[in-house]
Amino acid sequence: YASQKAVEQEIDAALAALAQRFGEHVAPGPVVLIGFSLGAIYASPLAQQHPERYPRLVLVEGGQKSWTRATAARFAEKGGLRLFIGCGQAGCVDQARRLTPVLDKAGLPTRSGGDRRAGHTYDGEVARAVSAELEWLLDGDARWEP
Repeated sequence: YASQKAVEQEIDAALAALAQRFGEHVAPGPVVLIGFSLGAIYASPLAQQHPERYPRLVLVEGGQKSWTRATAARFAEKGGLRLFIGCGQAGCVDQARRLTPVLDKAGLPTRSGGDRRAGHTYDGEVARAVSAELEWLLDGDARWEP
């Protein structure tokens, strides 16, 4: 997608189509926003602008550069609940390890994981790291309880 606005329009269209087709199976309320690479870069500011809509966020291989103590505090104050940063490259892993405690201290519960040798991917160890944190990411949202 060429812009954050285009991504937002695509998300809106996809959610509308999902509700139209499977409405009885779609719970109302906020959604978990997950972005990979450029999708994560677009997802970060989108979630920051609409934390009530996207309070739980997974960023894989991108998007963490837009997070600071201040953006995390604003996100949390406006309804943001959780952030997971998944990485498959050394630079991403190192940045996430430095950033995670900063965002956590700012009031945004943040975790990170992955494998510095996996590469620019959402597969393998990176996918396992995200999967291992899903229970934590969704904790407190009754729609995800068994």
